Amino acid sequence: MIHISGTSALVLLWGGKDAYKSKLAQKYLQHLDLSSGYELYNECSKIWEPYHEILRNRKFGVFNFVESILSENSDFQVVILAAGIAPLSLDIIEKFPEVNVFDVDIDNMQTKRKLFDEISEDKFANRIQFIESDITDVNLLQNNLTEHGWRKDKRTIVIAEGISYYITEDELWNAFSLFQTKDKSNYLILESRVPAEKVCEERRDIQERVWEYLTSALTLKFVTRYYDEKVKEYADKLNAEVSKKHTMKDIEMLRFGKNEIFTTDDSGWIEVRKLIV
Repeated sequence: MIHISGTSALVLLWGGKDAYKSKLAQKYLQHLDLSSGYELYNECSKIWEPYHEILRNRKFGVFNFVESILSENSDFQVVILAAGIAPLSLDIIEKFPEVNVFDVDIDNMQTKRKLFDEISEDKFANRIQFIESDITDVNLLQNNLTEHGWRKDKRTIVIAEGISYYITEDELWNAFSLFQTKDKSNYLILESRVPAEKVCEERRDIQERVWEYLTSALTLKFVTRYYDEKVKEYADKLNAEVSKKHTMKDIEMLRFGKNEIFTTDDSGWIEVRKLIV
């Protein structure tokens, strides 16, 4: 079993087996020791028991956008910024084995590569590149991607899930600028957290208490939040545009065909957007 950090374990505990559908991802998860996340998970669940549904919706929403693009045209590269230990890339290559995926993060990549090589048994050889790089250093990011086979002249889907809260707007959108095209042929999948005032009154306290706890437990210096106007402001700088946005209500409907937990657009605090850039 591979011991991982509390934050990585927390996200995987929240997601559970429902978050990742592929046999490859399920096999991968069996090798991870999630015990470091138990305390964080239990404390957050005390604040709001269904909190895990936020994460499951988030992951479903991200994969739904990726799947919708690749189902129409699989001739894309996929770059996952701050990929962490999560097996999103494994879900992608099992469903779309012809796609090249680039997992990028400042750490965990060698551990992830070793485990992937072990469980995949060369079935998907060279389909995922595991790249250790600081995504806030754009020149370094471009060099590292290029060294591992990423092509700037080939269409790319860029995924930013679970990272937008932890870096500044300028840092994230500078990274996005690397994938800007003249004909808007690339996609950005942006998952983000909304400001407290954009959440309905009866739920507002839940998300703030959870994040106050996590900010303290994880010693976070700040939490970046996005709303429609801010996304448009930064997208305009790249001549990008939002083609679709999913709220928690939208994603719950996609998952189950009905709304039980998220009955209004402002009943959740995570949104997932698809942009063309």
